[in-house]
Amino acid sequence: MHRRAFTLIELLVVVAIISLLLAVLLPTLTRARAQAYEVSCRSNLHQVHLAVEEYALGHRAWYPLEPTEMNPHRTLLDALRAERTGLIDAMYCPQAAMMEPVARNTTDYPPKNRSTSVINTPENRAEGNISYFYWSHKDRSKWRSTNHDKWPHEKDDSFRPRHLRNSGPPIPFPVTTDPQTPCAVQSYRPGGYWVLSDFFRKKAPFPHTRKHKSGLNVLYLDGHAEWMFGRPRAGFK
Repeated sequence: MHRRAFTLIELLVVVAIISLLLAVLLPTLTRARAQAYEVSCRSNLHQVHLAVEEYALGHRAWYPLEPTEMNPHRTLLDALRAERTGLIDAMYCPQAAMMEPVARNTTDYPPKNRSTSVINTPENRAEGNISYFYWSHKDRSKWRSTNHDKWPHEKDDSFRPRHLRNSGPPIPFPVTTDPQTPCAVQSYRPGGYWVLSDFFRKKAPFPHTRKHKSGLNVLYLDGHAEWMFGRPRAGFK
């Protein structure tokens, strides 16, 4: 029997159809994978909230207090017994490796030439470097050079230091006479206050393949975590 092989034209048509299908499906698959990472990241934040709430029960409702919102967070990890309880794994975003070059970059994103590492390594665990910002802090890090240099003279400044607790408003550091500052305002909606957030940096891409200013995961004081759209500075409380 004589067997007929594929012609070159038929082969090219098949390749073209497969390429077209891949072009249509890949963006959808990429978005689905990014959303899965976002959900996993929010799961991390929920685990951390349970830990800080347990800490607060034994410390008159106060959350752990760090020197700044920025790495290292060795005090926080010790307060929550992160290594002993296994919580340490929840301190690292599933896509931390994507943000690592940005976190270490002092050339393209140079606030005060500061850099950090946000990936899960033995060295970072020992140092206390995690993937998230923690917003119960005494002072802003030099990382936020524009805010740090302007405060307290700039009314629209944000990311002001404060000590969080699970009941009542946060206590600002230092105490300000302006009742409208994000850290000092008395709120009946504790869900508005930030506790933990994804790593972000000025002019840099956001985690989970999001473009700059398109949002990040935030853990709020009432325990819920959600995607916040827009500029972090505009949404911070």
